[in-house]
Amino acid sequence: MRIVFRVLCLLCVLVTVAKAEDKKPYTIDFTQVLIGIDSKPVQGPECKPGQIAGKDCPALTLGDAVGIAFATPVDADRATDFAKKFKDGELAHLVIGNKAAALTSEQVTVIKDRIGKVFLGSSVAYAAGPLLDPSLGGK
Repeated sequence: MRIVFRVLCLLCVLVTVAKAEDKKPYTIDFTQVLIGIDSKPVQGPECKPGQIAGKDCPALTLGDAVGIAFATPVDADRATDFAKKFKDGELAHLVIGNKAAALTSEQVTVIKDRIGKVFLGSSVAYAAGPLLDPSLGGK
């Protein structure tokens, strides 16, 4: 019986340590320019057709993408309460233009999910993914 109790205690400690590791912040530079699938800077919203992002007009940064993602409504927002929308707004405000935003893995997941819902093509997700989560590899 004592062995079972000790094993259970050890498992509780391991789960607690794993959860604490998950709460450690990631430091992310949201001023980084997004590089798309074509290995070129992704065009920002100010770019006009024929302009070259980063040369003729501003390229899209990770912070720009987050700002657009949270400012653009999606169907699921209809069922989202005020508190969740406010929390998402706080998160967007924290990261836009921030060179060293300290985020938990939960916050990074919220950002990745929102980018995935708003940007219909894969270019922004491909560019933002490795900047938000280095385990995704990419560039």
